[in-house]
Amino acid sequence: DRRARTPACEIDLIATKKNLLVFVEVKMRARHETALESVTPGLRRRIEQAARIWTTSRHKLQNHNWRFDIVLMSPGHLPRHMADAWRAEN
Repeated sequence: DRRARTPACEIDLIATKKNLLVFVEVKMRARHETALESVTPGLRRRIEQAARIWTTSRHKLQNHNWRFDIVLMSPGHLPRHMADAWRAEN
């Protein structure tokens, strides 16, 4: 899915790979460093909440493992993919 909207927030990308759901936050800024800084703990919590909301209506996916990735983008540079960028808080 792209741009999955929930009451908590929007998830930019959602991918599946076998028994894994990957929730991806894409950030575009002037520099990769400032893009990474914009993924604050508060935003991470909202993305986690959005992931919970999104999976509740998809029964076949509820037993999948989760991973949270970040893709950093900045002009003149290749995108930087940070797989497993953080772990969900329980």
